[in-house]
Amino acid sequence: MSNSNQNLEKEARFYLEPSHFTTLLKRAQNFLQPKDAYFVVTVMYDNPNPRYSFYSPQVDGRLRLRLFKNLNNPNANKAIISWKQRLKKEKGFMIERELEISISPSDFDKLKTLFEDILKAPLKGGYELYRHIFNSEYWEVTINKYPFGVNVEIELKNENNYQAAYEEYETITQKLFKNLEAVNVNLSNDDVYEILCKRRKIKPKPYMGFNDNNMPLLTQEDLSHLKNNCLSPLDF
Repeated sequence: MSNSNQNLEKEARFYLEPSHFTTLLKRAQNFLQPKDAYFVVTVMYDNPNPRYSFYSPQVDGRLRLRLFKNLNNPNANKAIISWKQRLKKEKGFMIERELEISISPSDFDKLKTLFEDILKAPLKGGYELYRHIFNSEYWEVTINKYPFGVNVEIELKNENNYQAAYEEYETITQKLFKNLEAVNVNLSNDDVYEILCKRRKIKPKPYMGFNDNNMPLLTQEDLSHLKNNCLSPLDF
């Protein structure tokens, strides 16, 4: 049995150097409520009809099959099929359309076979990450460790009092990022990975894993490049 939900997200996305992951976790634990922690495996697919590619600027979406392995309780593993599409940017926040369908973790490999062998959906790649989720009164704060660096997503969950939510957002960012270089850009993790590979003149691999000894790592120079050169057309 599966269930699904669809919503529009208002989210700010930040990237930091990989060495800041532990610092961010410790800071978050001091003032936010821990919710969940996972090791996540994601595979991404394109539309079988190239005329309607999900990766075209007109669509700009990601179809993902995801397995979440709970770091604290193996009985709380989960899996989802998700669709995430960037729509626009508003005052530093990304407005995105997200559709999620929950499936049994035991069906992950079966769905992978369905996408690849039956639907012939082109496999665009995949990645691994460690995900720690925290809550505040108005926001969900997700700290992600990718093979190349750290990503923090701050998503609005309670719009009952926008002024109070905005003030809490300012407090969260100040406490989390104090004395750290955190760059707020509208880029997915695979966008950033491809930029890092291009800057180092290496060929991107289809799967981003922690066992890749040649993984390019985010540096302060890379963050400055993202900040100064990687504005999405949606920002204008």
